[in-house]
Amino acid sequence: MWNSFEALLGRRYLMRAHRRPRVWYIGLAVLALGSLMAISAGAIQSNPSWAGALTKAFNLGGGDPLYAQAHLAQLSQVIQGLGLGFVVIGVSVSLFGFLVWWMTTFSAFSTFMIATGVAEVLLVLGVMNGFQGYLRSKLIDAHAHVSVLPLQGEEWLTNYRALSDEVSSISGTEGVSPVLNTEVMLRVPSQDVTAAARLMGIDSQNIDQTVKLSKFLSEGCGCLSTLVDPKPFNQLFASDPLASMSYCSKGCPETDQSSLQIDADSMGNRNIKGEGSRDRGQVQGASSQGLMMALPRPKRASVTPSLILGVHLRYNLGLSLGQPIEIISPLGDIGPHGPMPKVKPFQLTGWVTSGLVEIDSQQVYASLADAQRFIGVGDVVNELRVRAKSIEDARGLRDRLRVALKGRAQVIDWRERNKNLFSALQLERIAMFLVLTINILLAAFSITSTLVMNLIERRREISILRAIGAESRSMRWIFISQGLTAGGVGSLLGVLIGGSACALLASFGLPLNAEEVYYISSIPVEVKAYDLIAILFVAISVSALSTIYPAIYAARIQPVEGIKGQ
Repeated sequence: MWNSFEALLGRRYLMRAHRRPRVWYIGLAVLALGSLMAISAGAIQSNPSWAGALTKAFNLGGGDPLYAQAHLAQLSQVIQGLGLGFVVIGVSVSLFGFLVWWMTTFSAFSTFMIATGVAEVLLVLGVMNGFQGYLRSKLIDAHAHVSVLPLQGEEWLTNYRALSDEVSSISGTEGVSPVLNTEVMLRVPSQDVTAAARLMGIDSQNIDQTVKLSKFLSEGCGCLSTLVDPKPFNQLFASDPLASMSYCSKGCPETDQSSLQIDADSMGNRNIKGEGSRDRGQVQGASSQGLMMALPRPKRASVTPSLILGVHLRYNLGLSLGQPIEIISPLGDIGPHGPMPKVKPFQLTGWVTSGLVEIDSQQVYASLADAQRFIGVGDVVNELRVRAKSIEDARGLRDRLRVALKGRAQVIDWRERNKNLFSALQLERIAMFLVLTINILLAAFSITSTLVMNLIERRREISILRAIGAESRSMRWIFISQGLTAGGVGSLLGVLIGGSACALLASFGLPLNAEEVYYISSIPVEVKAYDLIAILFVAISVSALSTIYPAIYAARIQPVEGIKGQ
């Protein structure tokens, strides 16, 4: 380290003798104006009196309330965008004005470049981490932490019930659910529309232990009970044709069958009164007790099994609640003319909104029993989904399951399932970090140029110092102290500004207008400690390297050079 004399000289060359706060005041004024505009934009939407006054003042919508509301929303977005722009400009000008207030102009510019570079890298990486964390949580909610699959060359897990009990006994297992996956085609008979899909047979009693399907249904429409027993759903729609208009808004309503009356002719001469009701023939035959001939028992009407689709798949097929739909499987029987596909009718009883295009545009859910009967494979599955205590414990649980199930099944975790995706995201983060680090390198060049200009300007003073006994080492530390001070102050200010911006985005959020595209209403932000340490290390290291050439050059100046004026 340098002694007090060298540090004093370094501060003298770095600091400004006379304060100039004018630029700082201008920046604070622009910042206040931008903040006022952003707050006003929010008040326009929330305050009816303001909205009415603006509508009358500018004649928005030409008297039409709907057009007026749309124009008012556009005006609010424009004001908010301008306000955020002024906030960014105000923060930048205020930062530079603050630095100019107590540092020389060139030193302030170098420090400002370091600060903005660090803040930019921190903010961009925070947003990328936020989107990656959001995607990771969605994938885990849809696919669980760990998957137990058949061995290579095998297709089914035949003893999955015993295997589920064994997996449940492993330490760290929070839930296990069997799943039957297969590829099918969907066809809407009334519209002759087809689409490829992936049928997933699930056990509705334990699927929520591993996959948050009920949460996806609450974001969409329907409930898991319709997969097991679609009768209450059929009775609700038979009794009230307009039930589809309020069914989704009720979440998962309980059907009051005791008060449900259905016309006998429309239901095959049956009168449904409660869960344990009997048909009319049975009641009359029992009450007669042999005094009169009992009426023959009517044939029970077959119940169409239920399906739950992804929301995008439902939109593509143009389906509504209760509408019939056919599942077609190429794994059919052999007919007179060769292989014949299997076709089975279902009905739509809900749709899921998971936030992932892969799920919402391809996935179809049915009960495990219905899927097994349709495929005709018996009581088997091809996957056991396992949930760990947390995402960090997934790898340890995977390793324990591999030891316990060695030779009987293969086990993968969420990282291996989505290896290509997360490898690409990690590579993108690294590339973005390297690209944005160029801004810090440019700031380092400005530090070098500032020190070189300072060296030329103070050449005579350096020669005098050398003449009175200052060593070359002291000259080197004087210039190194200037560069490190500029780099350190800039790095700390950049972390402060970038961290504050990330905290504001995480707290209040920057709204995304295309929520139907991004599946999220605001930009997610997540700042990680190792990113912060890496950014600080790069910024300070580059600042230190930028001082090497000026420091060596200053140490080589001889006393006679400054006296001669060279």
